[in-house]
Amino acid sequence: MRILHVYKQYTPTRGGGITAAQSIIEGLRGRVESTVLAATHRGFGDRLRINGTDVHKVFSVGYFNSMPLAPTLPLWVHIHARQADIIHIHLPFPIADVAVNLWKLRIPVVLHWHSEIVQQRIMKKLLRPMLSRTLRRAHAIIVGSPRHTEFCDDLAPFLEKCRVIPYGIDLQFWQNPSEATQREIDTLRARYPRMVLFTGRLVAYKGLRYLLEAMTRNDADLVIIGDGPLSNALRAQADSLGIERRVHLLGEVSDSTLMAFYHACKVFVLPSIWPNEAFGLCQLEAMACRTPIVNTHLSTGVPWVARDGLEALTVATENSVELANAINRILDTPEIAAALAARGLDRVQSKFDRKHTNERIFGLYTELANI
Repeated sequence: MRILHVYKQYTPTRGGGITAAQSIIEGLRGRVESTVLAATHRGFGDRLRINGTDVHKVFSVGYFNSMPLAPTLPLWVHIHARQADIIHIHLPFPIADVAVNLWKLRIPVVLHWHSEIVQQRIMKKLLRPMLSRTLRRAHAIIVGSPRHTEFCDDLAPFLEKCRVIPYGIDLQFWQNPSEATQREIDTLRARYPRMVLFTGRLVAYKGLRYLLEAMTRNDADLVIIGDGPLSNALRAQADSLGIERRVHLLGEVSDSTLMAFYHACKVFVLPSIWPNEAFGLCQLEAMACRTPIVNTHLSTGVPWVARDGLEALTVATENSVELANAINRILDTPEIAAALAARGLDRVQSKFDRKHTNERIFGLYTELANI
């Protein structure tokens, strides 16, 4: 089968949706032939070969509200769709909605619902009629957790099309550090004996301002891995709170170094405050590395992935006091930390192995190819 994946970005750009798409594409290599259609960050398009996959990045004027302005993308969808058996569109991506509604695609359409548009309320209201038509035309809609169908109004009329297929990760990679990575883990444990870890984009919906406030209530070190527009603001906040020596913003790191930090830290924190955080793929990576989690009460899949009192301690959003109390409880109570970590490992192994996830997606492809 020939699968055309359409998304706003693709690796080496990082992000949960990109990581999920890449996991599917590379996990099914040899069983399906995948092509990726995405946009450049800005400038002329290019054709690349990334990890064995053909990637066509089309011209983009730039970004507006986190979406590429790629006016030629609908045309390229039409061209590439002629050579595909199934088109797999990763949402949100309004220009892809335009393509679905502009052309009468003669192949099955799979929509992968990574997140809804949350912050841009006016834009969401304007785009909702087109999104509804896209959902109506889809043959199947993949959601990462059952909470997507429970709390998302846009999906409510189309529940019969929804397939709950959780994201998966490469457990073998995250659970088996090399000798060099193990040495890095040992070094990090000695340097930061009470390490709190966050990984992800440095953007408002991640709730990092509340995590920094929470760090004033303990004597731990906070390591922040990732990049984004709030980098300077977070440094300034750490200075104003008097915790600049205990807050370490490292930017992007390699996957092997990221693995070392997951294994070395005492607690991983996902303090997100808005439902842009639809799943929290980073939680799976932490669980695979036997790391206890603190997350927040969102209406999305986040507290479903790592459940309160089982694999995580879940606290209210925008509440630095609750965040601090949960972090301190894990830091200061080894038996609680060990129990959360053990249950987290069991859950990720049984439910979020990408082998199982990709098998279900392949089954969906096979089902739709026979329509």
